[in-house]
Amino acid sequence: MLVYLHEKNPFQTSFIFYGLEADKPVRVETLEKYTEKALAEIFGEDVSNFFTRERDEIVKALAAQSGIQSEDIIAFTKDNLDIANKTITLSHSYSITGNVLKVSKATEKRVLNVDSVLMKKLVAFCGKQPYVIILRGDEQKKLINLNELGEKEKKKLLRFWGEIIRKERNISFHGFRHFFNSTIRGTVSDETLRLQTGHTDAKMTDQYDHITDDRGDQLRKAVQAHI
Repeated sequence: MLVYLHEKNPFQTSFIFYGLEADKPVRVETLEKYTEKALAEIFGEDVSNFFTRERDEIVKALAAQSGIQSEDIIAFTKDNLDIANKTITLSHSYSITGNVLKVSKATEKRVLNVDSVLMKKLVAFCGKQPYVIILRGDEQKKLINLNELGEKEKKKLLRFWGEIIRKERNISFHGFRHFFNSTIRGTVSDETLRLQTGHTDAKMTDQYDHITDDRGDQLRKAVQAHI
């Protein structure tokens, strides 16, 4: 595969992963762009599973209580929920102009108040990783029904929804580096791990370390056994 890719190099230089210029390889920004586009498409394919009766009930109640504008789109995960105060905190919203998804940062964080019944449903729904609630403002009038959309319109909607999910879950090209560090750490020495990550400072190994599902499970079992 590598030989075949090199044969396609239009500049006939030594680069296997060639770029747009003869003397330079592919740019990291290109890898980022197309990796994130592929991630959005993958999430978009899964979005159809989100359109359940449970989602419709939640969105209908949320649309009535949120008061968002018809052109706005809000999205959030369980991290945005304050169960004790029955509030949802948002720092941004989305909008779609043509084929471009725009993120609008709020000057002040927006707090939505919901009743206890809706909060309970939100906690249950958002607690199922990797669920993200997405509400389009015009769903105040009519909920989205994928079956009523034409194939082209449906594909476009799912692509945007997939990108929103990617952004809300903060999954990026660079995130794979954090994932690798977090997953492999503990299975080899930190010195050996840094040979692969390229980190020279032990502090960076700590900074790139995030608890994984497997390590979280180990921690829960340890707590149950000893505490």
